[in-house]
Amino acid sequence: MSQSFVKSVSKSLHNTPSIKVKGAREHNLKDVTVEIPRNQLVVITGVSGSGKSSLVFDTIYAEGYRKYIDSLSTKARTVLDQIPRPDVDFIQGLSPVIALEQRTGSGTNPRSTIATVTEIADYARVLWAACGVAYCPSDGGAIIRRSLDQCIEKIYQEKEGSRLMLLAPWMELKPSMLREELPRLAQKGFQRVRLNGDIYRLDDDNIIDSKSKLIQVDIVIDRIILREDQRSRIADSLELTFSEGSQQAIILVEQKDKDIWNELRLSMELSCENCGQIFPNPSAKMFSWNHPDGACESCSGTGETLQFRAELCVPDGSKSIKNGAIKPWRLGSKQMIIKRNAILKQLAEQLPYDPECPWDELDNEIKNQILYGIENREFLFKLKGGNRKPESMPYNGVLVDLEETRINTSSDGLRSRLLAYQTSKECEECKGERLNKISRNVLIEDCSLTDFLKMSLKDAKQFLKKLVKNKSYNSMSDAINGLRSRISFLDEVGLGYLNMNRTYSTLSGGESQRVRLATQLGMSLVGVVYILDEPSIGLHALDNRQLIQTIIGLRDRGNSVIVVEHDNEMMLAADHLIELGPDAGHAGGYITYEGLPKEAHKSKKSQSGAYLSGALQVEKNVKRNAVYSEYFKILGA
Repeated sequence: MSQSFVKSVSKSLHNTPSIKVKGAREHNLKDVTVEIPRNQLVVITGVSGSGKSSLVFDTIYAEGYRKYIDSLSTKARTVLDQIPRPDVDFIQGLSPVIALEQRTGSGTNPRSTIATVTEIADYARVLWAACGVAYCPSDGGAIIRRSLDQCIEKIYQEKEGSRLMLLAPWMELKPSMLREELPRLAQKGFQRVRLNGDIYRLDDDNIIDSKSKLIQVDIVIDRIILREDQRSRIADSLELTFSEGSQQAIILVEQKDKDIWNELRLSMELSCENCGQIFPNPSAKMFSWNHPDGACESCSGTGETLQFRAELCVPDGSKSIKNGAIKPWRLGSKQMIIKRNAILKQLAEQLPYDPECPWDELDNEIKNQILYGIENREFLFKLKGGNRKPESMPYNGVLVDLEETRINTSSDGLRSRLLAYQTSKECEECKGERLNKISRNVLIEDCSLTDFLKMSLKDAKQFLKKLVKNKSYNSMSDAINGLRSRISFLDEVGLGYLNMNRTYSTLSGGESQRVRLATQLGMSLVGVVYILDEPSIGLHALDNRQLIQTIIGLRDRGNSVIVVEHDNEMMLAADHLIELGPDAGHAGGYITYEGLPKEAHKSKKSQSGAYLSGALQVEKNVKRNAVYSEYFKILGA
């Protein structure tokens, strides 16, 4: 298809003066034929049930959606929802249609927020990845990248003449595997290693502690005196240390007391200037709670975790522990239940308490010790058969044991049954902020991404104004302008009071529709037919006027806007008014007026014209009830 043909088709469509609907019979429509002007704001009004939605959504939008589906491949059609062809003879001059219906966000992803739906989060992630200053979550030190020369200069800040040891962090191994690896280090020419903090020669005997589960191995690369004439040797040794230690180096500096060595960690990667911990290069995905690189490890980016509740674990307080008061400890394999019963029996002897006493009659301190465990105390438990002696071990409590069971069990059935004893609570690790420690410690003007998304839209506008004035952020002007435009659009449609991290599913129908309207404004599309369903619902008069100006701006960009509406200000602001009626149901479905809003009062069939002209008004004619002294009281909402 040639470009000239495409241009001629688009030009002819743009020059089409109206959208022609002929013979619409959907639902209660009576063979309606109407012309809707293009590139204008058209309001369709009428009494409830007169056929407004049948014409706009079930006919015009349905035909536009069906034509879009027909243009796709057969495979793509199977994925998308199918809409049957509306009962209409034909619709001419219809361009792509976008419908913003009056519905809540209940069917959306539970992770979706206002920021993610409107692309605010996407622009903010790019901005924080490019301009954010990262700090170590462990000690608050700045995360910086040093060159080799800077690392050497850091070493030379120590006192001249100090004895140094350069160590390369190698790996953490089990004793059995370490016995195989140490000879290979000797073959490479290394003579010493540090095992769990102690220095040994590789040719020494019995240097491996067989009782340790894991042993941290650091290779001693060089031992040297810190002098100016040793700079070249230190540089070579440091390069080898980085190579063997995965870009990390540990510098041990001997103090006056020869038994004490200070530890200095260096790296040429992004690392903390204090502790030397290495961090990944910042990227946009590191600030997304939907990506493993950015999501909190505990809640996987949801901001909430399932936690066992004490009151659910003991549903019947009249039962004793011996008779199964702790209900979830009666679940699991036979061996698991026997082990738990043995723990409770031996615990009763050592705390002590009466296992046959009803739960409600036990002392509160005993209840808390059973459920939450006891710190800094060990108990003697015999949990294995035979003549083995009891083992001394801590008791962590019922709730900790249930959480370990949930994590470690291979039985999906047991895991699902344990859900009955859990409730959703704010994640203790991220405090509901969804991102991991590293992402939460990247700041712009002392503000993290999560702090920014907690702001209301009005506060966010003020924050971005500060960034615009700061010349150091000029390189990211595109991202900042993208954020400002989307936040401004949301503010223009009367949503400036909302916080950006507000869950999308909690918005009302009118709020969610205006959020989608603001999203479309940010896309800057041209030549589209927008259909809105009563967007003024729930708005104050001032906010309604802002909404009207926003919709007019959408029209002025070269789009056709069709609004189903009852609000008189919206109808008077329209370029064209279409009224359906005269009544609801079978008595409706006819065009009763079509033309300019200000001339509607001249039509005898129009019911809206007299109200638009001010000839008729809705007044209260009911006497006010007597004033009562009793009221509903709402406390602590």
